[in-house]
Amino acid sequence: MMRTMSMILLAALVPGAAMADALPAAPHLVVHGHAERQVKPDLFEVDIEVSRLGTSVPEITRTVETQAGGIVAQLRAAGLTDTAITATNLRIQAQFEYDEGTRRRVFTGNEASRQISARFDTLAGLHAFLAKVPAGETVQVGGVRTGLASEVAIKEQLLDEAVADSRRAAASLASRYGQKIIGVYSISDRPPAVPAYGLDRVAVTGARIQQALSEGVVEVSKDVYVVFLIGKE
Repeated sequence: MMRTMSMILLAALVPGAAMADALPAAPHLVVHGHAERQVKPDLFEVDIEVSRLGTSVPEITRTVETQAGGIVAQLRAAGLTDTAITATNLRIQAQFEYDEGTRRRVFTGNEASRQISARFDTLAGLHAFLAKVPAGETVQVGGVRTGLASEVAIKEQLLDEAVADSRRAAASLASRYGQKIIGVYSISDRPPAVPAYGLDRVAVTGARIQQALSEGVVEVSKDVYVVFLIGKE
């Protein structure tokens, strides 16, 4: 619970105090409520790049398409549906190196590439897949991102908890000055008349996943700003 808004809260006790237009003219409190929860992730997304550099476009294209097709087949064999697999179109791009002697770019070949993303619902399933990914320069496995399938539902629960948190703080503060809460004027995810700065947060804490060595923890939090109308007890 943030207490740094005390001056604003105290000023709000005075009717007609100089506040933002978004606030009511009647006596009120602006209280920040916070709720958070740490849960184990249930989504594990991995990025895989299949690329090949060479002078023969047909050859590098054939290699990339064969490797990419094999990886997609492995993902489907692991139980992933098409909605959990994303693959980009084939990309072919000329590659150059800078020659210090001639001060010119020198053509080194063409690179064919495709990117594949796969989303697993268990860490064990991801580990099993990674163990079968062919090793070599052609296939590169990127970092693993974690997430929550139930993130929306959790945020809805946290919203209720954050509002309850703000009500407790408002009731405690109001009682110190002989006031009581008589109603709610507004509920927002940002302070009144202040631009939003991404108050919903989802961040990986603990051991960040690298090559899916451990699960880590996903922290989901919700912040609200509630304007309570107050009156004499």
